[in-house]
Formats: sequence, C-alpha cells, structure tokens
Amino acid sequence: MGPRVSICIPTHNRADLLQRTLKSIAAMQRPASVACEIIVVANCCNDNTSRVVNDMAPLLPAPVTFVEEMEEGVVAARNRAVRHAKGNIIAFLDDDVQVDSLWLHELLNTFDSEKPDILVGRINLDWHGLTKPAWFDAGMGQYLAEVELGDIPMLLQNPLGAAANLAITRDMLRRTGEFRCPLDRCGKRTAGEDTDLIARAMRLNGRVLYAPSVAVSHYVAPERLAVRYLRGVAFDVGMAEYLMSPHATPGDLTSHLVKKIPRLIERSLRLLLVLPFHRRAAARLRVSLAKTRGNIRGISLCIWRSVLRPRPIMPLVRTSLTERPADIVPGNMAVQSDDFMPRPEA
Repeated sequence: MGPRVSICIPTHNRADLLQRTLKSIAAMQRPASVACEIIVVANCCNDNTSRVVNDMAPLLPAPVTFVEEMEEGVVAARNRAVRHAKGNIIAFLDDDVQVDSLWLHELLNTFDSEKPDILVGRINLDWHGLTKPAWFDAGMGQYLAEVELGDIPMLLQNPLGAAANLAITRDMLRRTGEFRCPLDRCGKRTAGEDTDLIARAMRLNGRVLYAPSVAVSHYVAPERLAVRYLRGVAFDVGMAEYLMSPHATPGDLTSHLVKKIPRLIERSLRLLLVLPFHRRAAARLRVSLAKTRGNIRGISLCIWRSVLRPRPIMPLVRTSLTERPADIVPGNMAVQSDDFMPRPEA
C-alpha cells in the first residue's frame, strides 16, 4: 500500500533553514496507521543541502526522497516533486517553516471530516529574534506569507498565496494541472503559482478550505523587512488579486479601475506630504501604494484579456508531466517515478 500523504519541500541554497524544517518534522506526531513520504527537491543548489537531507533522513518519521532539479525556479521544483509524489494527498511546505507538532494529525483529520479539494493551513510569522518594525502593521503580514484568517475553519471564496502550508488531493491536481508562472516572474522573487493553482481549482468548483489547526511558523528573513522588498511583493499581490480572480467580469473590472485611479493619486499625494516628516507612515504608504499600482496593472491586463484580446495571457511553464526525471538520491531511498498526471488542456 502506497503512502497516503506526500510532503513536498522545494529548497534553494538554504541548508540551515531546511535543517530547521526537517527537525520540526522529525518532532511531529505521526499516526502509526498512516503511511507518508517526504520529498525534498534541491533547486539548483550548490551548498550542503544534500548532506543535510542525508543526515536528517534517519531521524524523520517517513522515507525521504531527494531529487535535484536544475531548471531554476520554485515552480519547476514543485512540479518535480509532484512527479515523484505517490500519496493521494500532496502537501507542500516551504524550506523555511516549522510545522506544529500536530500538523499531520490535524491535516488528516481535516481531510477526513471536511473533504476539501485544497487545504490552506494557518501560517504564523516566526520573527526568530528580530524586532518587528514599528511601521509593520497587521495588513503587511500577507507580504511575508502570513495566513491568519481567524480560529474558525472556512471555505474560501477568493484565491490567496499559501504554498508554504498547502495541501491538495491528487484528484484535484489531475484536474487543475501543474503549477505555472502566471506573473511572468519565474526564477525571481515570486511567481504567484500557488494563488494561480487555487484560482484554477475554484473555477472547477473545488472546495478550498482554510484550516487554522493545520499550523506552521514561517521564518522572517531580515532582508525581507526592507521596504523595497515589501513594495515588490505588494505589487505582485495587487496584480494577482485581479489576474487570478475566478469571478471578475468586464463590468466589475471597469468599475474597480475607476475607483483605483483616484486612490492611486490620493496615496501618491499623501506620500509626498508625509515623506519629509514621518518615515514610519511613509514606509506604510509606499507599500500600500505599490499594491494599488499592482491592482491597476492587474485590472488593465484582465480587461485587455477579456475584451480586447480574448485568449489566455498566462502561459503554462511546462505542458506535460510525463517526463522521466533523472534522480539523485543520497543514502537511504530509491526513487520511483509515478507519471500520473495527464497533459493539461491548452
């Protein structure tokens, strides 16, 4: 009998953070009757990632598969993990999270009781000794991958980025197809591939459930507190809100555009007035302004797609999951490939 859960972790030259993630998985409680596997995909790594995985493998509660992916970008790494996954639930974690001790137990209970197609878990921020800046308000957590929607499980109506703690059934992944780069940022800061996957599932009437009991903590890297970094992520989030909305109509988009342009002007003027006198307020305004700019960009692209150019503007990164990967496995496990995914429809 194959594993029920495949835990997939893409990583790129962050061996120390990956080790923290694997240690938290080693301390996690695993129901004795549940078979699972762990798949670590090293994306263009040239540090000691393979040694860390090999050293941690005997301590982990499930067999470990280590694979190298030489195509740059987290999208390629996640798709490579999918090709190796044997479980009927495929769970994705980032290489800089620490799972709660009951993470797997709660994940399985939620799939059994609520029957979601996609599960989005809670993602708390792990400041790890850093002092949170005074200008960093609650709304900025989303730009550091925080997912905090309260203590009550709920079905989501709009897609959001949550690949640091996301699980999907094999059946739904067959229907949606693989991850892709909808924001044309493959190999760069962010790609929106998780938001896009959830959006496609929603278009197929998939049940996307927020489950607060399935929790991880996400490491906050010091460099990600730079206003310049947050502005870039905010712009992408603003674009994604419209590019990946499953319900937007041309009329709605035009109405939103009319509302966003005055807001952009108003926030730009406020920034000019505040900048010389109040650096904290200016930092918040810069991030907010970047999101508004992203909204306008996303709305404009959606109108262009739906009215002026009625064809997809978000090409697939790869159109087939039938490729046999070349596997590199240090130590304890042999890898088997399971080409279960059909070619996505054009």
